Amino acid sequence: CKSFWSATYLFIPPLLVQHDQFLGWMTCLLQLVMLQVPNEGQPADTEGRRSWPWWKCKKWALHVSYRIFSRYGSPAAVKSLYEGEIQQIQEQFAAMFHNECATNFLEAHLLLLSNFAQGQYMTSRVVNLAVQFVGHAVQIPAMHKLVKGQVNDILLHVIFPLLCFNDEDATLWAEDPQEYVRKGYDIIEDLYSPRTAAVNFLTELCAKKKIGKQYLQMFITFLAANQTGILSKHASMPGDGPLARQTDGAMLAIGSLSEILKRSIFKGDLENMLKM
Repeated sequence: CKSFWSATYLFIPPLLVQHDQFLGWMTCLLQLVMLQVPNEGQPADTEGRRSWPWWKCKKWALHVSYRIFSRYGSPAAVKSLYEGEIQQIQEQFAAMFHNECATNFLEAHLLLLSNFAQGQYMTSRVVNLAVQFVGHAVQIPAMHKLVKGQVNDILLHVIFPLLCFNDEDATLWAEDPQEYVRKGYDIIEDLYSPRTAAVNFLTELCAKKKIGKQYLQMFITFLAANQTGILSKHASMPGDGPLARQTDGAMLAIGSLSEILKRSIFKGDLENMLKM
């Protein structure tokens, strides 16, 4: 994966637009994305898992997939990135990837997020890259048509849980509060954080002109509806349990969406949301 990453760092070489080479490499990459990481021999601690070869392989497969998809998932966007003979090769690769591979890669990443939502363990970087991939997909009209039926579930069962205070946060807060605060403002940490990827997914989706309003309304209703919303439930049952953690996630979501909310039908309700 690392060799392929380096070989395609600036642009796709001519060899990869030969159909047999293209198909072979993309099939191999897709198989790695879909590969089930074995439980046997898997380290018990988080740091050990991150450096375990199986998870490192999975991470690099998703890393390469995301870069290819973000560059070549929309053939029309490639024209503005290159010129001359190189542009022709890149456009040819983009057309092949879009027509033959993009849907399969998207389905593989959706399956990863579905498994994560059901409690399957994944390293933080793998989750980060999977969320970024699907987040980019919903920005492309042709890809959004394929995924729109699952976006609400992704928002509620993947994105929102990632926004919430979790066990890892609690451990770090208890052991080193200063490091907990520092990590919250670390730009490098943000690049690899599932939480940052979730925030970006949410804000970019809700900012879309044609589709953003429906997702924003659903998500804010989930957070702040009277009696049934997360904030209302916590107001009626305060404490340090799961609702408190979900409230932390709700407040992060509202803060991240603040500029969008100020221009939405919820602009008059912001103060009441924050008072709950």
